[in-house]
Amino acid sequence: MAQFAGREEELERLMRINSGKDLRTCLVCGPRRIGKSTLIREFCRGKRSFTVCFPEGTPNENLSAVRRYAERFRTETFPEPKDFEEAFGLIGSVCGRERIIIVLDGAENADSAEFRRALAGFIESNIKGTENMLIVGAACEGTSPGMAAAPPLGGLISETIELGRLPLPELAKIHDKMKQSDVYRCYLTVGGTPLYHTLMNKPDYESCVERCFLGSYPRLCAEAENMARRSSVPYAYCSAIMSDISNGYGRPIDIANSQGISRQLCNVYLNKMEEEGLIARVPQIANAPRKPIYVVRNALLDFYHTVIRNNPDIMMQDRAGFADIEPDVRMFLEMRFRRACYDYLKKHLDCAEAGGWWRAGESSSAINLAAVVRDGGSEYTLLCDCKFRKGKIDMGALENLKARAELVEAADKRLAMFSFSGFDGEVTKTAAKEGILLVGPDELMG
Repeated sequence: MAQFAGREEELERLMRINSGKDLRTCLVCGPRRIGKSTLIREFCRGKRSFTVCFPEGTPNENLSAVRRYAERFRTETFPEPKDFEEAFGLIGSVCGRERIIIVLDGAENADSAEFRRALAGFIESNIKGTENMLIVGAACEGTSPGMAAAPPLGGLISETIELGRLPLPELAKIHDKMKQSDVYRCYLTVGGTPLYHTLMNKPDYESCVERCFLGSYPRLCAEAENMARRSSVPYAYCSAIMSDISNGYGRPIDIANSQGISRQLCNVYLNKMEEEGLIARVPQIANAPRKPIYVVRNALLDFYHTVIRNNPDIMMQDRAGFADIEPDVRMFLEMRFRRACYDYLKKHLDCAEAGGWWRAGESSSAINLAAVVRDGGSEYTLLCDCKFRKGKIDMGALENLKARAELVEAADKRLAMFSFSGFDGEVTKTAAKEGILLVGPDELMG
């Protein structure tokens, strides 16, 4: 079971629903592996509860699952339900109308029109007017779930809790013996998914990468491959497209040429992968070209396709170590750092838009982070440079950013620099004099 971290607000919401006098129903949803089941288990700890976990299988397997959980709960034998109406009738007879928390986890695996009709009837007969509470746990990818609002469940699911990625300070609690800088590298590598950080339980970043991505059974490599296989895009093309994007070929024309497919088919694949939350377009700021450039949205998928999939010869070695992939890891961290800086801008500044600026023909590795920032009644364009490297940033990097900014067409342009290692004295003095925003390790990791 994943180590529990954060989610205090979500726990309080569940407690408030459970103690209320109205209909006690809640949908807990979010991407796979985000911690839905862990949150629900934590809430149910010490309380009387009945749980059904629906497997990823056929309708008959899901009906059998209800019977098995009921038999385990009551230690007696029950007949196999022939449909979901009978299955929910079995749950109702097993749980009764006593004060109990009923959990239907993995509901996306059973979801169908029949399932929703039976669930609606169950709420009407076994939750309304009782002290029972119903929690439905369901994964959603890409777009927000519609289960709670869609007929016949509209109005019967009283609240929805949508889980997002955990922020860095909460994830640091999982790595309580690791240096802060290594926690940050882990965060850049696998994002805000608690389960992945629980697996990366070694004392330093290098050992975590070796444990989870190298060796005889690299669990997070298998996880990344499974995520790609869930796409409606054929796995070979889905994974190859993400490899192209991760390695700087984010324009549709470059992807189509690389994979030997038509632009039309390439656009179909890109649109599907965008809908599924695997990739995202970089919003164009100022006079950046209007033609789209894509990035891999998920950190784990990005790391796998930037580092692991690029080194099949190394992965086949019996004793591959971090040193064998270190150059590619450094490149990945440099590029992924820009995404973390993007999140920082969105959180700390009043951004009308946030995205990137680049010149026609440039790869996605050349994109400058940029934003249109509201300032009172006006707006300005903020052009940023993001450096994830050892050693403090010197005046050379600042001069390069200034030269780049000259190419950006905007009425009011300002500059910002992000650095994982901080800035030297001359850059700090110049920034103070010229009003340049500096964001260093304390702000980024704090």
